[in-house]
Amino acid sequence: MDSENSAKPYAPPNPFGVNQKYWERIQNMRLMDDAFMTAALTDNIPATQLILRVILGKDDLIITSVRTQSEYKNLRGHSLWLDVDATDSEGGKYDIEIQRDERGANPERGRYHMALMDASNLDENQPFAKLPAAYVIFITETDYWKKGLSVYHIDRTIEETGEKYGDRAHILYVNGSYQGDDPIGLLMSDFRASDPNGMYYAELAERINALKNSEDEVKKMCRAMEITFEEGRSEGRIEGRIEGRIDGYVRNVRSLMRRRGISAEEAMNDLEILGDDRVACAEQLKAQ
Repeated sequence: MDSENSAKPYAPPNPFGVNQKYWERIQNMRLMDDAFMTAALTDNIPATQLILRVILGKDDLIITSVRTQSEYKNLRGHSLWLDVDATDSEGGKYDIEIQRDERGANPERGRYHMALMDASNLDENQPFAKLPAAYVIFITETDYWKKGLSVYHIDRTIEETGEKYGDRAHILYVNGSYQGDDPIGLLMSDFRASDPNGMYYAELAERINALKNSEDEVKKMCRAMEITFEEGRSEGRIEGRIEGRIDGYVRNVRSLMRRRGISAEEAMNDLEILGDDRVACAEQLKAQ
C-alpha cells in the first residue's frame, strides 16, 4: 500500500543553499528514524496523542505533556534516554522508542525501561499503589516476533489461572513493517514515508512538511548534523589515541546510529571511515 514511499529516494530541489548531502539526508528521513521522530514530536502533543491513540486503540486518550530525549538516571548503573516521554490526563506514563536494530528491542531492554520509569515516578514515602500506569512502546522496523501481527501486547499474568496480574505495566511491540488499511497500517505507512505528501495522518504530515520544507527548520537540522559530525570526528581522534583507532571508530559509529537512527554504512560515511579502516570497523560491528 505504500510502494510509492519506498520506490525511490525522495529528493526535491535544494532551495535554501544548504549542504547538499545534509539536504538529501533530511529529505529522505522518516519517522522510523529515531532522531527524526524525536524532532517531529518535540513539544508536539497533537501528533504524539494521535500515535498513542492509534497504537492503543483509545480514541479518548488525552496527552497533557511530551518530552523528547529525557533522561532517566540510575545513579548506580546504566541510565536511559527516552526517545519520547509522554504523560496523559490521568498521570499515565508512555515511553515510545524507535528500534531499527532488533538487538535494541529485546525483552530485557523493555524490562529495564519499565524499571527506571517506575523508579522515577514514585516519590519518597508514597505508597506503591500510587505508581501510574506505564507503557513502554517499541516501534520496530521489522516484525520482531515474526508472527505477522500489527501490535504485540505484553502484560503479566498469573500462570496457573491465566488472569491478569493487574500491575498496570504494559510493554507493546508495534510491527513497523505491517501493511494494512486499518489505522495501525496507515500509521506505519506514515512512519515509513519520506514524502509528507504521501502521508495519511494530517497531524504527522504537517509537522514532517515543516521539518523538510521550512528554511529555519532545515538549517537547524543541518547545523545539528554538522555538530554531530564534528563531535564524532573529535571523539574518534581521542578514542583512537586511547583505545585504538578501530575501537574508537566503532564506538562513534554506534553512537551516531543510536542518536540519529541511521545505518552503520551511513554512520561510516558521515565519519569518513574509508579503506581498510572501514572494513575492520564493519567486521567489528558485526561481531558485537
